[in-house]
Amino acid sequence: MAGPGESLQGEMALGLAMLRHLGTVRAALASGQDMVAMRVRDSNFPSPLPPLCVAAMAGDQGLCKDLLTRGKVDVNTCAEDGVTPLMIAAMCGYTAVCAALLSDGGARVNAADQGGITPLFKAAQHGHLDTCRLLLQVAGAEVDQVICDNTSPLFVAAKMSHLDVCRLLLTQGADVNKPRSDGHNPLTHAAQRGSADVCHVLVVEGKADVNYQVQGKTALGMAVQHGQLGVCRVLVASSRVDVNKAQCGREGTPLLAAAGRGHYDICRLLITKCGADVNIVNQEGRTPLFIAAHNSNYPLCRLLINEGKADVNKLCADGKSPLLFGLFRVDLELCQILVVEGKADVNVHFRLGETETITPLACATSCRSAALCRMLIHNGASVNLTCPEGITPLHLAAEEGAIDVVRVSVCMACVPWLLVSLVLRLLMNTVAHLRSGRSVAINSAISV
Repeated sequence: MAGPGESLQGEMALGLAMLRHLGTVRAALASGQDMVAMRVRDSNFPSPLPPLCVAAMAGDQGLCKDLLTRGKVDVNTCAEDGVTPLMIAAMCGYTAVCAALLSDGGARVNAADQGGITPLFKAAQHGHLDTCRLLLQVAGAEVDQVICDNTSPLFVAAKMSHLDVCRLLLTQGADVNKPRSDGHNPLTHAAQRGSADVCHVLVVEGKADVNYQVQGKTALGMAVQHGQLGVCRVLVASSRVDVNKAQCGREGTPLLAAAGRGHYDICRLLITKCGADVNIVNQEGRTPLFIAAHNSNYPLCRLLINEGKADVNKLCADGKSPLLFGLFRVDLELCQILVVEGKADVNVHFRLGETETITPLACATSCRSAALCRMLIHNGASVNLTCPEGITPLHLAAEEGAIDVVRVSVCMACVPWLLVSLVLRLLMNTVAHLRSGRSVAINSAISV
């Protein structure tokens, strides 16, 4: 028989194939043949089928009753793979046939085939609400009986987005948190597939555990990672969700994960509706803003700064900041966002090593970017701010031979005496030594 993942169309096609065998079964029954021993062969099946299975698959309630009464067949007779007539009728949604098999023949409602599949599982898989109701409320089917991989009827109904069947199973006491062998439960599976309506039923009506984790990931974590905005909206509406709790595996909190994957709308939801901590750090000590800057995601940087009020000056565990990263990348647009919109400190001393430091302007100078220097000076960067060795950005520009940078620094600073300092500096015997030592530190920082 077809496996749990196959479509209803495929199952029904088999039922149509059985129609051509009904005449054969009726003729055999009328002629007094041994219906218990009879088997029907069809190319759609790997093994021969008992006549009752053929009648059930065709939805012929009258023939089913005749085979039970006149043919004296066992209502629980099955094919070689353990499939019973009741399973077949439930699979096809033939509720009347199921009722006949249960009432007239006493079919075992919880009988399972070789894969552990029951009539209820089949009916739930294909969304046959009335059949599920008959099996549960009249025949007393076990609501949480699982198949070989521990998949429950509720799990498969949720997987196939059969909302009414999910509701019925929940009202009949189905375990909403029952996991499959791989650890996923109905909610986590629905979340990563983006089934927002199913998640709503499971969370609101079924009171599913929204904090249940599979390998360090909750349903919200999975929805974030897969970019499922609708599911995220459903889950964060629950007061039981803590958006600042690590629940996305190694990626940390939902905001960190969303920032890393560039899910702008999810980030906005978490920031504006859920109060997510925009300055929280991941295992590498990096903030959402640093991650967005690292990915050159300008819209997300603006969101974190303008709506999230992210701390643009917050350093990572290694002492780096979004601005330093943008400067070494010579990313003018990113640096403008951080400085102009985020009010990043343009006169801060960034640590490059145990003793080495560098200012934003000195960094822009070392990268020979006149545009960055112009932007920094315009926004308050001091051209006279020195590093520990007494080196100014202008000295660095001269050492690097960056004429455009020298011109920007001198013209925008309007301090002619710096020209004298520059000349004197260039004549010093220690210039080469200082330059080589700083180049090592700068090259190391660029490796960010």
